[in-house]
Amino acid sequence: MSDENLNETHSDVQNSVVPEPSKKKGFFRTFISRHTGVFVLLCLLIAVVIAGFIRIKLLERSFDKQQEALRVRYENKVDSLLQSDRLTTAKVFSWAVRGELIRDNRDQVNQYFMNFIKEPGVKKIKLIDPVSAKAIISTDKKEEGLVFADPAIFTEEIAIRHHDSIIQIISPVMGLNEKIGILVIEYE
Repeated sequence: MSDENLNETHSDVQNSVVPEPSKKKGFFRTFISRHTGVFVLLCLLIAVVIAGFIRIKLLERSFDKQQEALRVRYENKVDSLLQSDRLTTAKVFSWAVRGELIRDNRDQVNQYFMNFIKEPGVKKIKLIDPVSAKAIISTDKKEEGLVFADPAIFTEEIAIRHHDSIIQIISPVMGLNEKIGILVIEYE
């Protein structure tokens, strides 16, 4: 065979071979393959934004916990200051009551009670006789003459009792040699 024949058969073979249809990539695949750098940066940006949102949520939770802890500490501090203030007030008030009881001036003690009950938070005030356990003077006149048998009232030092939502401050009123009364102040 000659070279011409070979070329003809070769060209016939080339012409007879059906060209394969080119596999077309989709528009998005082509676009992504041409712009891979942009898509990598876009994916990184999305990851950074998601990580930022997660970090913000964690910081918000941490802040809420810290804020709650501060609120609890503040409330405890205010409660302890209020309790300390009430103890000091009850102690000084019992000294004033003591002075009037030594002079046997119960009307003045009653006036003290009526003025002190006007203070915010004060619910009741009563003076109990330590011997008979009866209420001598009370802002609630129904309680005068009632016997109080609660042993916690007959304390030798100033005390605080919490009963439901009522706080009682119990302060003994000492005379020269003996206890002459027990002052009970109830706060809401």
